[in-house]
Order: sequence, then structure tokens, then C-alpha cells
Amino acid sequence: MVSKLNSDSKGRGNTIGDLIESCLLQWGIEKVLTITVDNASANKVAIDWVIYKMNKWNNSQAVLGGKYLHMRCCAHITNLIVSSGLRKLQKSVLAIRNAVRYRRSSPQRLDYFKTSIEKEKLTCKGLVCMDVPTRWNSTYMMLDAALKFKKVFTRMTEDLNGPFMAYFKEPDEVVDEDGVVQTNSRQCQVGPPTDVDWDNATVFVRFLKVFYEVTLKVSASLHPTVHKTFHVVISMENEIDKLFVAPEFATGLYAEKMLTDMDGAMRTKYNKYFVKYQDLNMLVLIALDLDPRFKLRHITHLFKKEKFDEDDVQIKTREVKSVLMSLYDEYVPKVDGGIHMRQSSTTKNVGSASGSNMVGESVGDDFLDDWIREVEESDEAMVSHEVDSYLTDPLAFVSKDTFFDILM
Repeated sequence: MVSKLNSDSKGRGNTIGDLIESCLLQWGIEKVLTITVDNASANKVAIDWVIYKMNKWNNSQAVLGGKYLHMRCCAHITNLIVSSGLRKLQKSVLAIRNAVRYRRSSPQRLDYFKTSIEKEKLTCKGLVCMDVPTRWNSTYMMLDAALKFKKVFTRMTEDLNGPFMAYFKEPDEVVDEDGVVQTNSRQCQVGPPTDVDWDNATVFVRFLKVFYEVTLKVSASLHPTVHKTFHVVISMENEIDKLFVAPEFATGLYAEKMLTDMDGAMRTKYNKYFVKYQDLNMLVLIALDLDPRFKLRHITHLFKKEKFDEDDVQIKTREVKSVLMSLYDEYVPKVDGGIHMRQSSTTKNVGSASGSNMVGESVGDDFLDDWIREVEESDEAMVSHEVDSYLTDPLAFVSKDTFFDILM
């Protein structure tokens, strides 16, 4: 059975790879640095196939032989990590989801919900929102919004003869693979939410706020995000490590057991993709290297903070610089005909004119603050190569309240 699955995956992967190659040829794209895909096994096969085919092209221009072509989607990995923890909350999430669905299912039910708000004298102006079960961040937003109306849902639950409680005696509805709603007359709707369900939701929302911000941080479409990825990876690891040391997450024995289960599931999924930094695509580190606020010394600094052995730190630092040099040699002759001019940057404060902090930018501020303190105590070295010049030029820092546009 395993052999058949592997064979099917390889067949699908090669088909996808052939289609990608056809698109590249049709569009006249000869030089490809990376292709970002989610983590389906067929996609790995597809990228390997594209590398093989590109290297067989006449006058192939595959960047560094396609060695770093495969870029795993960080947002998708984050989704896999969080979803593995979310499954431990399945019943609680379903109960709250059904309660939210009640409020949105008819005008009469909405009126009953609004009346309950008035009786509770809530001043909250927001509204509850439905989630898309396959997107954990929308589930996070649904739970975050629903928690603001916990007292309202509790009031409706206490009205035993009210329409809210009658709703949970209706047959459960499930959606089949084709998206068609099927009624299960033998089982009632899950719910209403209990105190345990609300406690679980509270824990989930508090703990996963950073993962929500991470998803926003790496999912932008109007500016690059790859230079933020390494900080994101470390932030997720730190958040999982802090799971049991933050007392605000401890809401009772059941919640603590639930946290234990969540942590184990999420850590297993995190380790699958990120436990070894050498498994990261090297271009993730190169992108951080090309961020003028951080550069290579910051990467070395992070490796030390992550408790790497000194020898491993030096080896990894040299490896990152070697790849940067190779990329320089790959691109610069096409730009200036081989005349490498040294251009020193003396700007210490740069940023866009927007002056506003982008959503999710707060994730990673601690890295910047720590790094500013570190570089204030160090000296600049003599340089003889343009890459060395860039790496040792003054760093470009910007106010945390200003969006940093790396392309500027």
C-alpha cells in the first residue's frame, strides 16, 4: 500500500513538474530562483522534476543549479502546526461554531440575539463571524469575536425553553466532500457551549495570537516577506516553549491537560519542518542577510542565542556567506558587465513615507531591539569585496512605528 501511494505521488509530481516547465518555456522564463509550494509530497517530487528538466535545457540558467529552488510555504506550515493543536479542541470549537451559526441563520434568531445583548447591557459594537473550518486563522477570529459575547450566549443557554436551546435539538448538518449539506437526523447539533468550551476557547485565543500575527506577517502580497521568515520560525518555537511557563494560560486542570495535548501535537508538527535549521531553504537566511537592519552578523547572533555550539555557529555563518557570494557572482556580471563598484551605505534611518505600522509587524520587534543593542558595541572590519562592503556598512535602522520596505 505504501509503495502504491509513493508511486501515485511520484506520478502526480512529475505531471505537475511537466506543467510548470511548459509554463516557464511558454512565458520565456529561463532564470528561476525559487518556486514556493505547500507541503504535499507530490509538490516535492514536482520541484525535483523541474530542477532535473531545467538543468537539461540548452544554455541552462538555473540559479546555482536549482539547489535552492524548492521554497516551502511558511504560511502553510504554520497552518499545519496550528491545525494539529486545534484538533484537540474540536468539540469545543464545534459547539461555539454552532452557537455562532444560530445567530446568523435567520432574522428572528438575530433579533433574539440582539435582545439578549440589550439585557446583558453589553457595549461591544462588533459582531460574531463564521469561520472557514479549513482555515485556522478564521477559526481564531471567530472564537476571538464569540468570546466577547460569552455572557450573551450563556444567557440564551439559561433560557431552557427559548429558541436557542430548541436549535440544539435540531438534526445535525454535515457537509460532504462535494460541499452539499446533508442532514443527520440521528444526531442533534453539538452544543450549546459549556463553561469548559469557553475556557478552552480562551486558552486557544490567548496562546495562538502570535501564530495569527505570524500568518499575517508572511502572507502579504504587495511587499516581500521572505526576509521575515527566520524570525517567524524562531517566534513559533519560542511560543511553543512558553506554553507551560505562562501562568495566564492555566485556567484549571482540564485546560492544563488540553494545553499539554496541544503542545505535544504542535511540537511534533513543528519539529517535522523546523527542528533543524539546516533543513530550511538557505535563501531564507540569505533574505535576512539582505535586510540592511540585520545582515550576516545578526544571523550569527541568532545562532548563538539558540545555543548552537561555537563550531556549528562558525560553520553555518561561513555557509551563509558562501551562498551569498555565489549568488553575487551569479547576478552581478549581468548588471554591471563585471565592474564591481563599491557603494557604501551611510544611511542609518530609512523607511517608507506611509509612517504606519503594518498588521503583524509587531512580531519580531524583540529581535530588532536586541540586535540594536548588540551592534552598538561592535567595530567595523576592513573590506575588499563588494559583498564584504555591504555586510560591514552601517546598519539601517527604522522606527518600529514605521513600516520597513526592504526594497527601498
